[in-house]
Amino acid sequence: RVLAHVARTEGISQVTLAQRLEISAMTLGKHLERMEAAGLIQRQRDAHDRRAWNVFVTERARPKLERIRAIAQDIRADALRDLNADEERTLVTLLQRLRANMLNPFPQDQGAARLQRSVS
Repeated sequence: RVLAHVARTEGISQVTLAQRLEISAMTLGKHLERMEAAGLIQRQRDAHDRRAWNVFVTERARPKLERIRAIAQDIRADALRDLNADEERTLVTLLQRLRANMLNPFPQDQGAARLQRSVS
């Protein structure tokens, strides 16, 4: 997942990558250290912010990425094989809504009320 995301957003900062993957910066750092040691990614200091690191895939990673893409396409095709185009769009929309709900379990207008009920 990390490698695929870096490939889609070459030069992404570590901080932004951690946010997009919804993992801690420390967890991401450990993944990147292993990937860098394996020669799959390269980290470079950001030209505008010397505290930040930008992440790039290496040529060594390209064959692995192609294999990942092929496997992902096969899995997606298997999972969606009985859905028509409208059903697929509906599924994607619903999954996006579920994800948003899980990322924000207490919408502003309901958060205080839920919290109050849970402590009462």
